[in-house]
Amino acid sequence: MKDTKQYILETAFNLFLQKTFKEVTMKEIVEATALSKGAFYHYFSSKEQLFREIVETYYLTQMLDGYEQFDQSSLKAFYNDYLNHADKKENARKEDSNVNNFSLVFEATRLFPETKAKFAENDRIETKIWSTVIANAKKSKEIKSEMSDEDIAKIFLFSVDATSLRLLMLEENNNRKTVKKQLSSFWNSFYNQIKI
Repeated sequence: MKDTKQYILETAFNLFLQKTFKEVTMKEIVEATALSKGAFYHYFSSKEQLFREIVETYYLTQMLDGYEQFDQSSLKAFYNDYLNHADKKENARKEDSNVNNFSLVFEATRLFPETKAKFAENDRIETKIWSTVIANAKKSKEIKSEMSDEDIAKIFLFSVDATSLRLLMLEENNNRKTVKKQLSSFWNSFYNQIKI
């Protein structure tokens, strides 16, 4: 039973990465899953509920996924683990479309305004984790900067979305490998500026 629900979530998620919430029809979802409408409604009361659970499962829950496994012995080890984890997570997806990831999140916050507060809370937690690693890197004399720990954390975090969006605007071949390569280059350069 749980596997069927997960299968519906994964299949519908890939559909929503290709089209907007409004464009994806119940008929397409049912056909893509090869389940009956009755089977779908056994797990989800509506397309809206399915979409909300997709956002919860693939974005809100996964935003903080993996942090407990990252090497926090140094800032460099931490950000490299972050990049590798993000790459593994993206490799598990069938679609490679950053633009639709952004569209899906924007659509979710428009349709379900309460999700904006959840994203904000996750962002607060994520910033705190990075800030702690940065504070420890300063204490161990790995890095030195007059910038606050939180500002340095935000440079790392905001550059993820900024890089993805910028590459979307500039390159036709914008995929997760390109984003990872650009982030790695940018983060290594920034790190070299603040390391002791």
